[in-house]
Amino acid sequence: MNTFKIFCISIILSLSTWITPTTASAQGVTVSFQKFYDELSPYGQWENDPDYGYVWSPYATGFSPYSTNGYWIYTDYGWTWVSNYSWGWAPFHYGRWNHRPGNRWVWVPDNVWGPAWVQWRNSPGYYGWAPMGYGNSNDYYTDYNRWHFVTYGNFGRHDIHKYYVQKTNNITIIKNSTIINNVGGPNVKEAHKHSGRTFSTVKVESNNKPGQSVTKDKLNIYRPKVDKNAAGVKPVPAKVISPSKTSQPKQIPTNNSGEIKKTQQQPKQNPGNNSGINKQPQQQPKLNPVNSSEIKKTQQQPKQNSGNNSGINKQPQQQTKQNPVNSSEIKQQQQQQQPRQNSKPENKGDEKPNK
Repeated sequence: MNTFKIFCISIILSLSTWITPTTASAQGVTVSFQKFYDELSPYGQWENDPDYGYVWSPYATGFSPYSTNGYWIYTDYGWTWVSNYSWGWAPFHYGRWNHRPGNRWVWVPDNVWGPAWVQWRNSPGYYGWAPMGYGNSNDYYTDYNRWHFVTYGNFGRHDIHKYYVQKTNNITIIKNSTIINNVGGPNVKEAHKHSGRTFSTVKVESNNKPGQSVTKDKLNIYRPKVDKNAAGVKPVPAKVISPSKTSQPKQIPTNNSGEIKKTQQQPKQNPGNNSGINKQPQQQPKLNPVNSSEIKKTQQQPKQNSGNNSGINKQPQQQTKQNPVNSSEIKQQQQQQQPRQNSKPENKGDEKPNK
């Protein structure tokens, strides 16, 4: 009797194992969100979001999830995204991606592992996918900019990023498409029929440390069990950036602005250059030049040598030494020059005696 009971129980257990579908179960190791915080910090920045808590954005130019630097392979869990980023084991298989203003993506961690958290579409001649938003928001499925489409023939390529259809065609493709209600993506037999490619099933195996690697028939990837409510110390990133700093990065002044300020200050640094040149010709009559030719020379010198102040000052001094004159000669020259310089006052003086 006991033997019969044991036999029945063994049959029931074997049947339940056969009926239960394969799920995306992670490996036996259990970690908290602290593992995400610590492992991803060198490759991006964490910020405290008022709606989702700690979210992460990578240091990657032109980044777009399930689009940049990766490709699709068919595994025993369905179509699985293989990322070429060293940190790709985490944000493409746990959690969701949310799009922010300024074409910036942030990752919201979660504790369930999956081959890829995307929504799929099938249109005549095209396969397409888009990242699932947090809570499977339908907004991500209606915004055509979130979708990436490739022709049937290019689906499954390892350089698939080179063959994305232009986003301007997305509206037309989406209107003629149907949603694939399967996290695992397109049916592999249909994909083979449409593309003409053969897709061998790759087996997913667990790594014991963060990272991933793929061979012809095996994907080794770190996929621990994640406990959201880990007991003990609350998980916190070592460094957290406020949302205001990430949305409005600090602007560093450029060299051009400094050069503009310097050119504006130059006139203030040398205020006396022009005034010194203008004052010297006014002082030349005090040197008492001997004849009219010398007067003309001294008047022309500031124009010919406007940039040489020392030359203007030295020449009049040399003239007085080279042509010394006595006081009687100076008086005689002054009397000869007065009728020309002050002609009107002298005429008036001459007219009074005649009357």
